[in-house]
Amino acid sequence: MSQPFKFVLLQRLTILSGVLYTVSHLIGLPGAVYAALVITEIDSLGALAPDPSVQAMAIAGAVTSLLLTVAVYVAVVVGLVRRRNWARIVGVVCAVASIVLTVRGLLHVPAAPVTDGLGNLALILDLVAVPVNAYWLVLALSREVSEYLRRSRPASL
Repeated sequence: MSQPFKFVLLQRLTILSGVLYTVSHLIGLPGAVYAALVITEIDSLGALAPDPSVQAMAIAGAVTSLLLTVAVYVAVVVGLVRRRNWARIVGVVCAVASIVLTVRGLLHVPAAPVTDGLGNLALILDLVAVPVNAYWLVLALSREVSEYLRRSRPASL
C-alpha cells in the first residue's frame, strides 16, 4: 500500500523543522561564545563581571540541548519511516513544546531590532518554524495519518 500524501508531507516537515531548529541554534552559538569572550575581557580589566565559568556552562548547556533535540528529531524521523505511532506522539509533544517556547521567546525579544545579521537570520528561522510546526501538528493529528500508522506494518519494517 502506498503512503498517503499527508504522511509523506509529515515526514518532510519533520526534516524541515529539524533543519530550521538546528540552523537557528547553530547561528546562536557564536553569539554565546562571543559573550563569553567579552565577559573574560571585562574581567581581565578588573571590572566586575560574571564568572566566565558560568558562561562556559551556559554554552555547554546550549550545545547539549542542541544535540539532544537533534537526537529526538532523528528518532521521530526514523520512527515515522518505520511507521511507528509512538513517533507521531513524540512529535506532537515536541511540536507543541516548540511552538509554545518559540512564541514565548519571541515575546521577550527586545523592541529594538537585532543589529547582528546572524541574529536576524536566527529570528527569521524561528518565525518560519512556528507555522511549520503548527502545520506538522495538523498533519500528525489528521485521521489519514493516524489510520495509516495504526494499520499493520509490513514485516520488513
